This record gives sequence, structure tokens and C-alpha cells, in this order.
Amino acid sequence: MKQGKRATGALFSYISLPSLHRGVTVVVSKKVAKSAVVRNLLKRRSYAALRTSIPTMTMSLNLVCIARGALVAASVADIEKELALYFVQKKV
Repeated sequence: MKQGKRATGALFSYISLPSLHRGVTVVVSKKVAKSAVVRNLLKRRSYAALRTSIPTMTMSLNLVCIARGALVAASVADIEKELALYFVQKKV
């Protein structure tokens, strides 16, 4: 992913790389949430928001969403808004 394109939002930093297959990964580090329970909760919320966005993806790419600190206080609706904005801006 070193040669992937990077973008930043309020809730995530994104790294995308064109690929033959679509794949999305959410990474939540210990710097964002110390507790494993909270990290897993944030990942589940993010994947729930991604389920609505993935069918609209037109490009095949690998996408890594790296959580930022603001994600801890965000709702699923907030995450969906940011992901939709990212997909529109990058024409994914």
C-alpha cells in the first residue's frame, strides 16, 4: 500500500490502490481507543456504514480506512456521511 493514493477526512485517513477485486479494511489503533472492546465497536460501526456504500463503488480497488480520534464520538450516520463524501470526491 506504499504506492497507494492517500486522502484524509475528519474520521478516517484513506489509502486506496487499484486492484482486480474490491476489498475494504478498517484499522483502529490503540492510539485511537485503548480498550479492545471500544476498538471492535468502532470497527463494527464502520463496517456497518460501509455495507451501504460498497454496492455504489464503481471501481475495483483495495481501500484501507485508518481511524482517527474523532471516530470514537461518531455515530453510524456520521460515518456513512463521511464515506459517501469520500466516494463522491474520489469518484469511486
